[in-house]
Amino acid sequence: MGNQHLHICQDQPPGGWEIQDIQTALSSHDEWDVLAESTSSIPMAESWWIRCWWRHFAPPGETLFVHRLLTADTLRAVIPLAYKRGLLRSQSWPFNAHTPLVGIPLSAEPVAAFSSLFDHLTSSAEYLELPAVSVDANDGVYASLVEVIRRSKLPFIEYDLPGSSYLDYGDSWPALRSSLSRNIVSTTERHHRQLSRMGRLQVCRITARTELDAPLQDCFALEMASWKGANRSAMASNPATLGFYTDLANAAADAGALSLYTLRLDGKLIAFDYSLTRHGIVYLLKLSYDAALAKYSPSNVLLRLRLQDEIENRTATRYDFGIASAWKLRWTRKVSRVVFFRIYLDHPRARTAYYLGPGLRNRIKSLPFVAQVIGSIREARRTRKQARHARLRGQVRDQGPVTDESRPAAEGV
Repeated sequence: MGNQHLHICQDQPPGGWEIQDIQTALSSHDEWDVLAESTSSIPMAESWWIRCWWRHFAPPGETLFVHRLLTADTLRAVIPLAYKRGLLRSQSWPFNAHTPLVGIPLSAEPVAAFSSLFDHLTSSAEYLELPAVSVDANDGVYASLVEVIRRSKLPFIEYDLPGSSYLDYGDSWPALRSSLSRNIVSTTERHHRQLSRMGRLQVCRITARTELDAPLQDCFALEMASWKGANRSAMASNPATLGFYTDLANAAADAGALSLYTLRLDGKLIAFDYSLTRHGIVYLLKLSYDAALAKYSPSNVLLRLRLQDEIENRTATRYDFGIASAWKLRWTRKVSRVVFFRIYLDHPRARTAYYLGPGLRNRIKSLPFVAQVIGSIREARRTRKQARHARLRGQVRDQGPVTDESRPAAEGV
């Protein structure tokens, strides 16, 4: 691929978009990170997240470019986009299942910025993809995108992704505790007492690189010993995810965004919560627990202790669980909307592709019989997935206590 399809301009006049290759953009990332941290609470907007993601997950045949909006030599927006040339040329935000949300550093007026971005991209791509845009974030990205699309009358696809559960802390721990369901409070506190009677419980909050290495390896090993290891969804299940979460933890620690909580029983790790925090908002990335202690829900015990610690020390104001699921909904019923955008730019091939592709499919799917069949297929897939996960959890429990000798090691670290 290379730069033959996109013209990289390092010295454009002020007041427009410029394009940098990712190496150039990362070599002078201070402006990027200052802009991101001051305009977005989403850490996935910052350069260190993009650097770690691209290093370990870069799709074959794609090239990453950073689009920068300058006004009077001041950086106003940064949008990293992966360029792919095929039947249609695409520009898309770097994204996969390990990316909770898209965050766009933007200090310019957003409607004008996105309008000029679409014009800027038209010569190099037929469509733009922005996956996992938060509808409820206070950065104005979603509302501005919708307004620009409607004004320009560009064809587009927008659909809801699984929503993200979140819990607002409130002013005090007693207030938050009283707002939670009685069942989750009583059950979790009973499990806390039961674990405490087994030995010494210790909660640790890790934020610095200097104290990270050994606990992080323990976290990898604990997760590999759980049903996630059997399902090959653990961080250490393959080199790419292991490398990503290792590099990310160190980069986040350097940026002051890491918040890794661990729960130990007599020195042995029994649960962890690997998260990022920006502007008081916690973004959960990974958690796991010792399968031998599953009946005591050590992850819930750790979460309850974490919430109390963060409220009392005023280190956070909201906990974002990520994709809503049954156990998360026991803690909160609040779910924010997350949507996927594909915007077909002002190009004849783009419009043709839309009307012969998604446009036609949407018309077919709107037929009552087709909609019913599609709904049945989706429900069957969801049921099979839940059954598989339940089976894997049962297999891990049936193996008995997980000892240090039987616990799989995190390879490649």
